[in-house]
Amino acid sequence: MTPLTIDRVAEIFTNEDLQYRIGDEPNILLSGFPNTAVALIIDGDTLKFEGRWRGEPPSTDAPTILAVVNEWNLTQIMPALHFVETTPGTLALIVHRELLTEGGVSRNQLGAFITSSIHNTLACFNWLEEQFPALVTWERAIPQTCHLGYPRNRSNRD
Repeated sequence: MTPLTIDRVAEIFTNEDLQYRIGDEPNILLSGFPNTAVALIIDGDTLKFEGRWRGEPPSTDAPTILAVVNEWNLTQIMPALHFVETTPGTLALIVHRELLTEGGVSRNQLGAFITSSIHNTLACFNWLEEQFPALVTWERAIPQTCHLGYPRNRSNRD
């Protein structure tokens, strides 16, 4: 198995035709979609995937948000969804997943983790848009270049 590096994470994004940038800190890759900001962080022997929904519910809606978060986490395998108060009066809905990479990780394992994390994050956040349509302040379009399947062979490109 090959050790994990941020360059290997970036290679998956490049092969999937997804835009990204390397963060100011060396082991962080940042990306996004119309309804989410995404970060992949190498933290020791763990690859952390975090996505933040662009909707910003008021903290007065915390009981309703808690019910929705609980429903997602009880009915879906991944990603785990939680919320925090980011500024006084505003909540953030965040998803997270982790991949243990202590013994290294194959290209297929890395690609499957990243693409399934993105796919399921977008599904979660699209579901949140249905639950809270008044919080949607962006265009509801997913980039056409983003097929979000498991890693595919270059000869199968659209």
